[in-house]
Amino acid sequence: MTHSHEVSAWLPDTSCFSPDELKSDLVSKEGEVLLYYCYCDLEDSQWICAWQTTVCQHLHLTGNIGVATEGINETVGGSKLTTRLYVEAMLSCPLFKDYLCKEDFKTSRGGAHCFPELCIGVFEEIMPMEISPNKISYKKTGIHLSPGEFHKEVEKFLSQQDQKQSDTILLECRNSFESKISL
Repeated sequence: MTHSHEVSAWLPDTSCFSPDELKSDLVSKEGEVLLYYCYCDLEDSQWICAWQTTVCQHLHLTGNIGVATEGINETVGGSKLTTRLYVEAMLSCPLFKDYLCKEDFKTSRGGAHCFPELCIGVFEEIMPMEISPNKISYKKTGIHLSPGEFHKEVEKFLSQQDQKQSDTILLECRNSFESKISL
């Protein structure tokens, strides 16, 4: 996807909703906050920013969006209707539809009123770890473990600690902010 694509592409159809329905959380404060991130190759981060700005303004969403060549990280607030429409727009966009599913989007109570404005920017990395994506890439990962498999591997690692031999590395994947506040 390049500059030849209009930023209005893949806008959700809101024609069957009144402006009041789209802005309902601004009055009632009964909306939600939507959080997700997606690692994928994005060649044109500026276009993604322009498209996200158009989509979010169209849906009256506020929040923070970070875009990088390695993907997108987003926390936005709006009405339950507009966050649902936003998820549908992301899932229908050719850039993301092969990488995202509904379960990737986390919600919590809140809404557009939780954020003073919409802030969208291009960054070097979508999860601040203070290590260049040129040195560590989401493309070079280890094997994925289910929760049960992970638990077994941790037990195995702990049992081998006495013997001082293990080929297991437990890698902490919190970002620098989460590490500082011990989340």
